[in-house]
Amino acid sequence: MSANTPDGDTGLAPWPVVSGRPEVSWEATLTGTPAMGLALGRVDRAVLADGTRTTPVRSLTRRRILLRFVAVNLATFMVLAGLGIALSLAAARREAINDAVRATNILAESVLQADDVPPGLVSDDPAVRAAARAELGKIIETRVLSTDLVRVKIWSPDGMIVYSDEPRIVERTFVLGEEEKEAIEKEQSDAEISELSKPENEYERDLGTLLEVYRPIWTRDGDTLLFETYSKFSSVSDRAADIFKTFTPVTLGTALLLSLAQWPLIRWTTSQLEVVRRERELLLERALAAADEERRRIAANLHDGVVQDLTGASLVVAAAAATARRGGSETLAGEISSAAATVREGLRSLRSTLVSIYPPALRQAGLDGALTDLVAPLRSRGTTVLLDVPDGIDLPPTVESLLFRVAQEAVRNASKHASATTVHLRVDVDRVARTAALEVVDDGHGFVLPPADRLAEPVEREDGSHLGFALLADMARSAGARLEVSSAAGAGTSVRVEVGW
Repeated sequence: MSANTPDGDTGLAPWPVVSGRPEVSWEATLTGTPAMGLALGRVDRAVLADGTRTTPVRSLTRRRILLRFVAVNLATFMVLAGLGIALSLAAARREAINDAVRATNILAESVLQADDVPPGLVSDDPAVRAAARAELGKIIETRVLSTDLVRVKIWSPDGMIVYSDEPRIVERTFVLGEEEKEAIEKEQSDAEISELSKPENEYERDLGTLLEVYRPIWTRDGDTLLFETYSKFSSVSDRAADIFKTFTPVTLGTALLLSLAQWPLIRWTTSQLEVVRRERELLLERALAAADEERRRIAANLHDGVVQDLTGASLVVAAAAATARRGGSETLAGEISSAAATVREGLRSLRSTLVSIYPPALRQAGLDGALTDLVAPLRSRGTTVLLDVPDGIDLPPTVESLLFRVAQEAVRNASKHASATTVHLRVDVDRVARTAALEVVDDGHGFVLPPADRLAEPVEREDGSHLGFALLADMARSAGARLEVSSAAGAGTSVRVEVGW
């Protein structure tokens, strides 16, 4: 039922509009309409209502609120879980590095005590230094090195490596970094990922990612040295994974419990909202029923009062005209007959107004029956009417009322102002999309279409149609419907409304 329009607008199919030239064949006004001996006219189009409501009327149902709650909580849970996992990983890695620092401190304080570090490591005699390295090497190889701890270096404060289990780097001098100098000066431990691109790490590059930990130690003579260990980072990662596995269930469980703890509250809240929604619907139904009853009462009062009075008055005036005619006063009889005709015309207009105020067929026979009654006067005057309504149509009362009001205004304009000889009414219902559309096309003389904002102004035109369009535009906007009018001088007029429920 909806399609792209030629001007780029989407949502409604374009409408052909007929002209008033019966001698030219007409292809079709609407999809599936047979040829009717009319020609398509080129028209302008005005959108009086674009399908958006003037006020938000879509209520929050209990299911919708629960779905939103679940979606929000799921998103919150995912965010908290992601943050918790990221923080857990960072904390686990930091804790694993601290474990490595503590292990190095234990080695320095228990294995490499001052009595175990020979003072000859910093001697000026090469032979003494070699003997000291050999003595220290036995301790390092048997009590320090392991599968995870793969390298040991001991530095002098001036940057010379006085011992290493890698002999090729012993007694080579490098520039100590600021962290290493600070560790010596402040007698503290520190750790970092090794930069294997540094010259002093030339022989560690084939060992993979390493974690280096350094801290000061002292010889038997009190000389300060820097004790540095290199451990495989995989051991740190394994330790971090163990810590992560320990704390992650706690993090996720806490987030899950937090979400579940809100469930009773949201269930209670939604139940209260459901009560409020039902009360609002009941109030709306009562308001609609009251308005309907008031329209019925007004129609009944007019019918039993003014209509009966005018009916009696028309009979009295007609009788007076007959009396005057029998008395030979033709002039007076003609004037009285003219007055009687005026009273009868007013009576017909008032009865039409009563049907507009309270169309009984719409309540009793549904939209199909109401539209049939609506176009009956046109057919009685010789206007060709095509009425296309699906069988067994059953729409919400508000939708039926809107479609009928639009049809009523379009038919009135076609009959009273357009001098149409053919009128086509069609109703389409899409149960899947929950939309209904009404199309009214006539072959009248049409009119020059003003801009939509001017057409929707509550100002009476010369032909009396502007006020009706303004009322229809207000009704369509209130219902969230789309209302279009297409016309041009000599090209006929079409009115289309589409509304969902």
